Amino acid sequence: MKASGRAYQKAGAWWFKSTEFGDEKDRVIVRENGAQTYFASDLAYVLNKLERGFEHLLYIWGADHHGYIARLRRD
Repeated sequence: MKASGRAYQKAGAWWFKSTEFGDEKDRVIVRENGAQTYFASDLAYVLNKLERGFEHLLYIWGADHHGYIARLRRD
C-alpha cells in the first residue's frame, strides 16, 4: 500500500487513503505505538484472498459495520 501511494504516515501512525474509495475519512491501519488495527487485519485478509485467485468475496456484517463496505470494496 505504501508503494502504491494508498498509505501515508501522519502523527506517527500509518493511514489508508480510504476517502479515495468513497469513505468519509481516511482510516488508521497501524497506530503510532506500532499496534495494527482490526482494519489492517481485514485488508490483509482481502489481499490474501485476491492473491490466491478468489474472484468473489462474500462478507456478512452486522449493522454496526456499515462503514466497512466502502473501505473494503474493490470494483
